[in-house]
Amino acid sequence: MYRHIFALSLLLSTVGLGLGLHWDYLTFTQTWPMSFCNFSRCRKIPQPVDFTIHGLWPDPYIKSSQCNPAPEFDETKLEPIKSELSKYWPNFASPGSPSFWKYEYDKHGKCALEDSLLSTELKYFNTSLVLRRKLDLKNKLAAQGIIPSNTTVYQRDDFLDALKEALGVSVEIRCLKAKKKMAIIDEVRVCFNPALEMIDCDNYGYEMENGKSTIPCPSTFMFPSSPY
Repeated sequence: MYRHIFALSLLLSTVGLGLGLHWDYLTFTQTWPMSFCNFSRCRKIPQPVDFTIHGLWPDPYIKSSQCNPAPEFDETKLEPIKSELSKYWPNFASPGSPSFWKYEYDKHGKCALEDSLLSTELKYFNTSLVLRRKLDLKNKLAAQGIIPSNTTVYQRDDFLDALKEALGVSVEIRCLKAKKKMAIIDEVRVCFNPALEMIDCDNYGYEMENGKSTIPCPSTFMFPSSPY
């Protein structure tokens, strides 16, 4: 009897941690504002400058209509964490507007809700905040001697090695590049399994929401301290 109870308990504990999902893993993407705002109009950058959340994306990407039904976005559900979201998941083009949160929820969050650890709108957004605090990318990079600068050129392998040393997994980095200018780091992407444990990322290209595309970072790039 106890054996059957244990087996049932084990089965229930795994529901939502990989079973019945329409995706395999999550990509948590953070943006470096000083790079993003070189290519997009930003009305306000939260201070002090740090990596901000772009999104938590179930992968491989599928449309939300292909996932289990999920509630529509409701800004009132986010009241307990709204001030923190405004700081760490900001809408650079329209500060104070929930439009970016709604966009990310509609495109990615509805599918993420299939995971029991992300089963509500509030859990989805709050978990993203928790992951950001856990990763603490700017400080972890600084501890490895990598700090924002408009004059220092970084080697891609050094940047990736520093992040692997700090996090214990391989991550993906994406850059932006204007003609006749050096590439600049735009995004750091860290991958998680459905149990929210970090795993190595498989590189792939993903188009930015503003229509511009990031590129795989070349062998050298900059980590700008201010838009230039």
